[in-house]
Amino acid sequence: MHTVTGCPVKTKPGIAFMGGMWVQIKISKSWTMQSELNRIDKGTGAKDHQNQPQYGDCWLQLSYFEVPILFQYNKKEVYFEFGPGLAALINVGEYTKGGALPYPTDLYPFSKKDFFFNIGLVTYLTKSGV
Repeated sequence: MHTVTGCPVKTKPGIAFMGGMWVQIKISKSWTMQSELNRIDKGTGAKDHQNQPQYGDCWLQLSYFEVPILFQYNKKEVYFEFGPGLAALINVGEYTKGGALPYPTDLYPFSKKDFFFNIGLVTYLTKSGV
């Protein structure tokens, strides 16, 4: 593995945060539309309380706001969903054992805005639906 700027490092996948809220509107008996606002962290490695990597040489964190619009076809205890979404990069951090790397964020090869498409199949684990 390499840092974003090309230096070879040792690292492991890290634990990340995802949270948000959603609103769902019933369109018909079988169809609903759901809009979400999510904050999602992505990256590698993990940090300690002093922003030092816990594993290997590097820790990378990317934070996004995502807004998907999902259309859901409901059939009893299963539903199929699909729809587009937009994501905005709100934070980039790359850290090594020496601390934060002093590179301007516009040198990173990450798009500040992304368009994506979701497809999913969901089933309920309980009879009540939640």
